[in-house]
Amino acid sequence: MGTTKVANLPPNVLREIFARGAIYGMTVDDKAERVQLRATLSAVCRQWRDVVTNASLLWSLVYISLGRLPSREAWDLHMTRSGTQGLDITVRAGSVALEQEKSQALRAMALLLPHIKRWKLIHLSLQDIVVVRDAVAQWKGAADVLDEIFLSSEPDCESDSAAVTLDPGFVAPQLRVFALYDIPVVRGGKDLHLRFPALDELSLVRSTFEEAPGVANWARLMPLLVKLKHLRLLNLCPEDEDEDDEDEDEDEAEADSDEEDESPAPSPSSVPYLPYLPTLSKLVLHNTPLPALNKLLRAFTAPALSTLELVSCDPADGAARQLRSTRALLRRGFPALHTLRFENAPRALTLAAMRLMADGVPPRLELEEADVDKVLAFVTKRAVQGGRPRPRLRSLEVRVGEAARFGRKDEDEEDEDEDDDEEDDEDEDADEEAEEKEKENGKEEKNTLAPAIRKLAEACTAAHHPLESIIAHTKAECPEGDRTWFEKNVPKFSWAPPTDSRAAYLNSVTLEYGPKA
Repeated sequence: MGTTKVANLPPNVLREIFARGAIYGMTVDDKAERVQLRATLSAVCRQWRDVVTNASLLWSLVYISLGRLPSREAWDLHMTRSGTQGLDITVRAGSVALEQEKSQALRAMALLLPHIKRWKLIHLSLQDIVVVRDAVAQWKGAADVLDEIFLSSEPDCESDSAAVTLDPGFVAPQLRVFALYDIPVVRGGKDLHLRFPALDELSLVRSTFEEAPGVANWARLMPLLVKLKHLRLLNLCPEDEDEDDEDEDEDEAEADSDEEDESPAPSPSSVPYLPYLPTLSKLVLHNTPLPALNKLLRAFTAPALSTLELVSCDPADGAARQLRSTRALLRRGFPALHTLRFENAPRALTLAAMRLMADGVPPRLELEEADVDKVLAFVTKRAVQGGRPRPRLRSLEVRVGEAARFGRKDEDEEDEDEDDDEEDDEDEDADEEAEEKEKENGKEEKNTLAPAIRKLAEACTAAHHPLESIIAHTKAECPEGDRTWFEKNVPKFSWAPPTDSRAAYLNSVTLEYGPKA
């Protein structure tokens, strides 16, 4: 089969290749780099420059750094080349001095506003919340094709907090994503459904609406969200606040009532007086203490909620009691919940979640950045325990990253080893011995993951609920004897290296449960 030189590729093929790199981000992710790629491509040769100049899609990407605004001539040429394409816009503070940020931001808005009907995405990341407020106040009229708004300020900026207010005439009928990061107060939450009738993703990260400030008022946030008829994803991260203990008695009552409650979960319509979010399917909370999570779950019901994700969740005191309350609330108002996902959770919370949450609600538990050996040992122990019926493990998926390998020592053991190493500093062979020891540990890690998983699988088989699926993403080898056993006894078995870069550096465990037995 013959080959084609790049110089001989037709313009339409080159245009598609360039678009996949600069627009679709297949080769670079950062928008500044993608804009630079466009300039680099046009500098290769005359043919490529002609392709880039006449490819309107490549010019739909707009990146403005306030430290270096484009001239009017350069901007007009850019807009001419972009034709009628929807504009993917990013405005960042860049190297601009804080005292000059406002004037530069307003100049940038003056360039962008005549083209508001072509805005497709607008990402505004500035230092001063006051400047964000003043820039957004310039938005007027209908942004007919706008799909996403992202607003952020620097959380450590010393300016006084300022409420960001959208102009009464600003609407975006096709907007799907509205993300606010470190925007302390936004006015107009009660009109959100009128401005953005198609909204289906809302992120409030250290941000809130004037009508519902802070965790203490999450219940007041729900009536605003009820009006969003297509809301699918809600992403919340509260401001740091003192712990609120006012619901402690409710936690106790819910935990006690759930302790013996084996009845089916009630339908959402039978839960009285709570706002009802019919389309919400995913709820993500960051840095949220469990009492605050329970406060939120008391404030609404969502019959379609299938995934609850908790990132860096703080159990505070009494994780087991709080999680019992959480389980009761989930059973009461979220009947479709399928997946509970913890990321970067403390070990105590992870084990408590495995003990309580996998006991009927929900059937799928995902533990990101988990202590894999502790999780496997815990699940194996539960697999052989008798007593009252409980959901049985059906499938296991494990990721063991290169930078967070299986079988790591506890911190106390590591400290003891460090002390021993300090005593041997004068030994000229210490480094060589340490390298040999590391190699030995590496071999041990490679050989202990498979036996640990096999031990769990054998325990499940002995308990008359054999695993249906085992998937391991790891560079560690699976010994031939263990592989043969897995292939013979597990209907779906896979053991291979991680395929994505993030998974290659993190440990995670996914457990899926079936009916009680």
